[in-house]
Parts: sequence; structure tokens; C-alpha cells
Amino acid sequence: MNELTQIYRDPLFGIAILLGIIALVILGDYYRNYYRKKQRQKSLNTLVKSYEHNGLFDGISEFLKVSKDPIPTLIFLAKSYAKGGDNQQAIKIYLTLIEQFDDMQKKIEILQELGILYLKAGFLQKAKENFLEILNLNPRNLKVLYKLIELYEILGDFRSAYDALECVEENILEMTIEQKKKVKLARDYFLAQILFGSREEDREERLCRLIQEQPSLHKLILGHFKLHNPKLFWENLPTKGWENYIDLLWDFSLEQIPLSIIKDSPCIELYQAKGYYPTRECHNFYLETLRLFTSCSVQKATLSFSYTCPHCKGEFPFDTFRCSSCGELGVLHLNLKPQRVKSEKNYSLL
Repeated sequence: MNELTQIYRDPLFGIAILLGIIALVILGDYYRNYYRKKQRQKSLNTLVKSYEHNGLFDGISEFLKVSKDPIPTLIFLAKSYAKGGDNQQAIKIYLTLIEQFDDMQKKIEILQELGILYLKAGFLQKAKENFLEILNLNPRNLKVLYKLIELYEILGDFRSAYDALECVEENILEMTIEQKKKVKLARDYFLAQILFGSREEDREERLCRLIQEQPSLHKLILGHFKLHNPKLFWENLPTKGWENYIDLLWDFSLEQIPLSIIKDSPCIELYQAKGYYPTRECHNFYLETLRLFTSCSVQKATLSFSYTCPHCKGEFPFDTFRCSSCGELGVLHLNLKPQRVKSEKNYSLL
């Protein structure tokens, strides 16, 4: 008994017990990570098997045999098909690639491209499944996070998009100042969209504060006020850079315009050009053209609108806050174009 007591009190015994506990913890952690890896692999394989696919795409199997690194080439080929509008062929290539690799990292890389293609092609549910599975395996994948946020926006699920930005902000220390500004703009944009659909008593007040905090949302929020609170629309109409708001101001009738508010505003030029008020020379070339047609010519003219993205310079017939070409958030530049109004005769079909 004394010998056992001495062994128990021996410092080497305590060290041996400590080493044994450390070994058990390391072993337990190893098996836990191994189990998680297996579960991830199983989850990934389940997702892959859920897609309908009829065997190898023609010629790819032979290419896989002779190429040491086929992924970049085949992804480029798939993107070329997608760019040409042949989404079905591009999807076949991605699905074939997934079947050929056991390496999880390569599968994730391909699934990422496949999810982006599904998003562009309009297969939103499959894109969502892809993105969520990838983020389950790699929560710090910023590219997939941004695409998932874009998908939520398309679905109108602005609350989920707003919440998903928290995951992006966890990586904020790794971002540049420009990237931080983009995240802030996205957060304010989704907050505005959430407020548009809410019935909170202080909704208008919060939107007015948001205009002051995030000037890029000024036009978007004014569009909401125009439909739901015209008084706030006129009160928050800017005097600086107002030409980019001409499309919002265009379709007001004379009775809807509060002269007491806009009589000292430069935007009154638009209504002078349309002949609502006594005419005077307009500083804007296109409005001056419209004014001259209205006051001095028997020909009738109007203005047509188009919108240019400041990032990719793409031109579009409709105004959106997210560019449909490059995906960047921000105000599109308004383009004005004088257009002749053609008089059309109504002919009876009888």
C-alpha cells in the first residue's frame, strides 16, 4: 500500500498521466476531424448525385486521360459555352468534371463555377444548394458569399441577404478600403429594401436618415417616396446633380407639382421645357432642345431614357441599382435623348 502511495506521489507519475490525457485529446481531435471530413465528403457526393446527368460529355473522357491539369481548360470551355448561351453544354462539362475527381477541393472549385452558371441561367434553387453546400465546407469563401447574397436579392429575400453580409464582415480586416465601402453600401441597400416592405411607424424617418448616411441610395429611396409619400419626395429632392433624377420627375402632371417647393429649384427647368411654366433658357442641352420644340415648332418632341453603369460602361433601357452585366451595386448614370413624337392615326378594324 505504501508503494502505491509513493508511486501516486511520484512527479513522474503525474507527468505520465498528463501526457496520457494530451495523447487522448489529440487522438480524439484527430478522429473528430476525420469524421467531419468523411461527413463533408458524403454531403458533397450526395449533392453531386442529386443532379441529373447522362454520362460523360463527348470527348471529355479522352481529354481527362491525356491532360495532367484538365480543370482550367475545361472550365474555360464551359464558360465559353455559357457565354454563347449554351448553358446545357456548359452544365454537362461541369457535371462530368465533378464525377471524375475524388479530391474534395477540386470538386468545390467546380461546384463553385457550376453554382455561378446556375445563377446566371436562372436555376436559382440549384444555385442556392451549391452555394450553401460550399459555404458549409468553406465558410470564408467570399466569392460564393457574394453570389449567395446576389441570389437572395433576386429571390427578394432581403433579410437573408442582409444577414449573410455579417459573414462577409467577419473577413473585413482582409479587405481594402474600397471593399469595405462596397460592403457598407450593400448593407444599407438591403436595409432600405427591408424598410420598403415593413410597416414600422418610423419607416419614413429611418429612410430619411439613410439618405443622409448613404447618398448613393438617394434616388432609390426617392423612387419609393414618389409612390408612397409624394410630400417626402419633393422635400428630399436634391438640387445638386438633379439631372440624374429627370426620369423620376418626368411623368408628374402640372397638378401634382408643388410650385412653392420647386420654384427656386433648378429642376423647374424640366417643367419649363415641357411647357408647364413660362419658358426661359434651360442650362441642360437636352431640356433646351425639348423647350425649343415645345415653344417654337409645330413638331412635337419628347425625351427617351437609357442608363449606363459607371463600372462596366454597359448601357441598359431600365434603371436598376445592381448592374445586370457586372453585378456592381450603385446608381446608374441617366442618358437623355430627344425623340420625335409621331402622330398615329387610329384605324378601325371593322
